[in-house]
Amino acid sequence: MTSGPIPDASTLEGYRRVRADLPDLIIDEWLKEAAARRELANREASLAEREIALKETISGNVNRLEIFRLILGGTFLCGALLLAWWLASKDHPETALAIAALPVVGAIASAGIKLFRGK
Repeated sequence: MTSGPIPDASTLEGYRRVRADLPDLIIDEWLKEAAARRELANREASLAEREIALKETISGNVNRLEIFRLILGGTFLCGALLLAWWLASKDHPETALAIAALPVVGAIASAGIKLFRGK
């Protein structure tokens, strides 16, 4: 009766009577299989570590992109409002109103895109 991957000593002796090198072959194959399992486990662990690192990198890049978008949007908003103020002070109220409305239109369009994309 065997309780593990390698037969007990009496069974191995029986195999040896059939073929002299059979127990050695069984043990060698078991050792190769155990090494292959360890190698597979190491590869899976390595892949899991790389996946975690990749997710952290992507998360960091997304955060940087959001900050960049905020800075760029704020710059555009300030520029549009300053230009609208300057145009209004130079007696061009219609043009100033159109330029001042650009950030509002952009914000509405952005919200609509996010809404329809499901984000």
